[in-house]
Amino acid sequence: MMVFLVTDVGRSLSLPIACCKLLGIPYEVAYASISGLQTRTRLFGWGDPVLRDYLRQFQLVYVHYPNDLLTTGLVAPVNTFRWLRWNEPTDAPVIYNGIHFGANRDILNAWLPEDFPLVRPDISRLSQTVAVLGDAADAYLHTGQFLRLEREGVILPLRGIGGVVSSNQASPFWWRLDNAKHQQLAAIGVGEILITPVGPTSFVDVPGTQVVAGYRYKNRYFLPQYRATSIAESYLPSGSAHIDVFWFLYGLKLCGVTAERKAVLHLAMDDALFLPPGNHPNPNMAITTRILYESYRWFAKTFFPRTGCVMQCGILTGRRYDRPHEPLSWQGRHGHWDLVVLNRFWNGSTWQPLDAETRQWVIQIHSLLLNHHKDALPTGIHDHTIRLKQNRVWRTFQRHSDPGFARAAPNDAPRAGSMVVVNADQIPLRIPQAVPVRIRRRQYMEISPPRTGSDMVVHEVDMRSVFGAMLAYETAVAEMRFYGFPDAYGAPHGRLMLSPNYISGGPAIWFTLLELGYRAVRCGVPLESGELTPREMNLVPSTRYWNGLHFLGSVPLDMGTVSAGTWGLYHPTYANYTATGVLNLDVGGDIIRLWDQDPLTARRRAYQRALGRCVMEWLQAAFNFDAVVMHPLPVTSWADPNDPTRPFDASLNSRINFLIEYCLQMEQLVRVLSDYVGFGSPMDLIELREKLIED
Repeated sequence: MMVFLVTDVGRSLSLPIACCKLLGIPYEVAYASISGLQTRTRLFGWGDPVLRDYLRQFQLVYVHYPNDLLTTGLVAPVNTFRWLRWNEPTDAPVIYNGIHFGANRDILNAWLPEDFPLVRPDISRLSQTVAVLGDAADAYLHTGQFLRLEREGVILPLRGIGGVVSSNQASPFWWRLDNAKHQQLAAIGVGEILITPVGPTSFVDVPGTQVVAGYRYKNRYFLPQYRATSIAESYLPSGSAHIDVFWFLYGLKLCGVTAERKAVLHLAMDDALFLPPGNHPNPNMAITTRILYESYRWFAKTFFPRTGCVMQCGILTGRRYDRPHEPLSWQGRHGHWDLVVLNRFWNGSTWQPLDAETRQWVIQIHSLLLNHHKDALPTGIHDHTIRLKQNRVWRTFQRHSDPGFARAAPNDAPRAGSMVVVNADQIPLRIPQAVPVRIRRRQYMEISPPRTGSDMVVHEVDMRSVFGAMLAYETAVAEMRFYGFPDAYGAPHGRLMLSPNYISGGPAIWFTLLELGYRAVRCGVPLESGELTPREMNLVPSTRYWNGLHFLGSVPLDMGTVSAGTWGLYHPTYANYTATGVLNLDVGGDIIRLWDQDPLTARRRAYQRALGRCVMEWLQAAFNFDAVVMHPLPVTSWADPNDPTRPFDASLNSRINFLIEYCLQMEQLVRVLSDYVGFGSPMDLIELREKLIED
């Protein structure tokens, strides 16, 4: 059984195509024009009776025309509304996504059946014909809402709208349903309310109608669309095609389409053990650290056993060797070594010893990472002192002296590439100065490469060479082993390098990561950085794959800053450190203005917009093979100190643990879409991607 995807010439079908490919669902693409529907085999006229028979071979027909403005007149896909009259049980179900049936499209007068129950939007009578969400300049601000999926009886914060009025994205709306027509259809089982908006948004009451966000008319389905803006797209570094993935998957479910494979959902946590160097939301450091411990403990002891969701963690290595963090704004900050071994942290201007209570929680977090390395919290290198940066020569580099490592002091090891490289099969005789190196599964010999000597401090370490990269990264591996981790790559089910500042490195770095056991590197795709010179710019293969190493894009879900943390959904003093500030969620003051006047409504509104946005981005990241990345303070520091892992309750206060909320809401979503998505590990995602590459 196949899915039939329809749009017009010039529109992208990359979202449904990507979903079908990953899920293993056969599909066919067709393009609508005024003259007809161009399929793989022929052009069908819109009135061609053979077209109806052609469509019957498919399990689902999906009409994809997002961002269709209510002010727009006739467009080619409008012709698909002819199919509302092809509505027998033998006809393939049709899902309409985005295209509107407004009163300004006169041609629909002849095509819409008399019993069609959705009220036609009319610009001249807007509030009477649709449920307007507001007059926001950006419709996406309204798209995080509580929606009830009626078949499942589940309420989720999801983003979507029925339509939008004009090109400046004003007046997003839901549909109105004619109650009398609906009741007649429902009585014989051919009318069904699929999705209903749930407060705190209120709508103008129009007698004889109710507001719906999704509806089934016989076997024709009307589902929400999602309208993106440049702000929303900025969180999709690997492309903005996967914007309304939930609604496509939900459409597959409604029509009974089965999948061969599932997308994989996992999480990643940079700087897994980190304390705020300056101002932070709680009265003292011990509270912030205890909240972080309780959050990780909940994930490892409760959420992982229940779901199988893995969170790859990266700890800040490198400070063992007194190397400064990069970029410059990070220099002086503490790393894992400072907190766990030296019992100190950087307070923003000087080193300060940890108090006894904070020290206790730091050690417990460290122990938790060790104990759950092989299941919930695989932990690897996240080294801001090395940075995955190609084309760099270290003028002075301090290595380690731990036993059992080939490049430890006082061993004399290569530190840079040589001027002469010879195929190992063709070397005429054994040369004592030759060093073997494997490149793309072939063995070569480097003749007399520069070496370290026996000193701890090495000069001119060339990170552009495999020798230099291995020398640098062995120090991180040694540090991980010192802490007690059995490996440095995040256990067999992890193997995801959380690269600092989303930098991928270059071929020498990639080879080194593979040698260390990594199978994927989290990076920017593409990355623009003012810190890098043109010669140092981020390299990513066009296929996002190199000799067994995968390159995953990054989708950040921080609701504050790395160093200061988060002040929750909104805080009048620290607005830029809140979800409302980070995601620009306020619409004409409907959160900020109400924060003190009507806190319950304001909190619920901020929550539904923030969580609707973040949960959907986590979902779409799975289909784009991206890593969803967080830092500990921006997702945990505003949790309730009295009960850090309790679910958010707007009626109590504004305290929220974003990590917990992401997990709980995604758990509900996975139950709804269990045939298409599931929790897993980075390695599960890597293996899935390799299957797709093989296919």
